[in-house]
Amino acid sequence: MTLTYLTNPANHSRDAATALGDDLPAFNRVLRVLGARRRRNMLRRRYYDGEERIRNIGIAIPPDLEDLMPVVGWPAKAVNVLSTRLNIEGFAVPDAARSDEEVRQIESALTHLGAPPRLTGTGGNRTVLLEPARVLRFFTRDKRVYAHDAAGTWRVQPRLHELERLLPGSDFIRINQGEIVNLAHVAFMDMSGAGTICVQLRDGTRCFVSRRSIPRFKAALGL
Repeated sequence: MTLTYLTNPANHSRDAATALGDDLPAFNRVLRVLGARRRRNMLRRRYYDGEERIRNIGIAIPPDLEDLMPVVGWPAKAVNVLSTRLNIEGFAVPDAARSDEEVRQIESALTHLGAPPRLTGTGGNRTVLLEPARVLRFFTRDKRVYAHDAAGTWRVQPRLHELERLLPGSDFIRINQGEIVNLAHVAFMDMSGAGTICVQLRDGTRCFVSRRSIPRFKAALGL
C-alpha cells in the first residue's frame, strides 16, 4: 500500500486538487494517520480474517507456498456476532402484555383525536344520533341541556361545560351562561346594541352574546 501526499497539487490531477480545495490539509493528515497505523491495521485484518502464513508443515515446501494464507474465518464470525448483538431491534419491558394494551389505547386515542364526538339526543319516544356539524346551538332550559338542529330540539346528556371540551373550538363558542352556538350556522350579527351582540342563526333563531362573553366571541371571529 503506497500513500502519496498531495503537498503540491500542481504535480497531480488538477481535477482532484480542485475537488479537495480547502480540504487538502485535512486529507493529507488522514493519509499520514493511515500510513502510521498501516502495519497494525494489517495485523488486525489478518486476525479478523483468521489468516496465518505457512512457515513449517513438517515437510519441504516450495517457496511459493510460503506466502499461502489459509483462511479459517472463526475470528471474523466472533466479531460479527458481537457486532450484530449491538444492533437494537426493540425493547422488552416488564408486564409486556399490559404495556401493549396501554400503547393500543394511546394509539386509539390519537387516531380519534380531533374527530367529532358522537352525541345522542332524545325527543319524546325517539332517540337520534346527532351530527355536531348540523347542530345550530346547544342551550339549557330547566337545568337540562338541549341540542337544536333543523329537525327540532333534542335533549342531550353532557353538560355545557362538557360540550365546550368535546366540541371543535373553532366552530362552537359559548356566548352566554346557558348557550353555545355553531358559528357555521350564523346568518348575521347585529352589533348596534349597547353591551350585547344579537346573533341570528340561519333558521331565524336569535341569540344574545353576554357582555362578559363579547371579547371571546369577537376573538373567535377575528374582530
